Amino acid sequence: MNSGGAPEAWTRYSLEDTGASLELPGEPQSFNVPVPAKMPGAVLKNYYYKSGDVLVIISYSMTPNSMDAWSYAAGWMDGLLKQQGITDATIEPVRDLRAKRVPIKVIGKLNGTPVELRGAVLFIDQQKEVLVVLAEFKQANAKARAVATRAVDSVQIDN
Repeated sequence: MNSGGAPEAWTRYSLEDTGASLELPGEPQSFNVPVPAKMPGAVLKNYYYKSGDVLVIISYSMTPNSMDAWSYAAGWMDGLLKQQGITDATIEPVRDLRAKRVPIKVIGKLNGTPVELRGAVLFIDQQKEVLVVLAEFKQANAKARAVATRAVDSVQIDN
């Protein structure tokens, strides 16, 4: 929200050199994550958008080595959730893992309180390129849920 209380305009943002874009009510910021030693030569690009009760995290990965993209995505999300203090997390794909876009739900606990996150894993290339979008929001806040859902649903891959 801007200072006048009116909703900010949504804009489509292209994510540098990933071929992906999404709509947000504000510009995403990049942040660095070191490339793990087991992924030499990998490209990792990470972005986040935070406003009020909504946090959207976007992570793009490309590895020169053929690997299972779902295993990478699940490992990345598990590490991120632990870093954010979310424990006992279960990552549930909502549809067939062979799909190009897999909606996900993450259920866990934050400081002992149950939390739910929504997101999507988008396979640009089933073996080498994956985009993970994860939205965290206060469950009781309907506006935050709507912003998070719209951001995740707006992701496009330009092939």
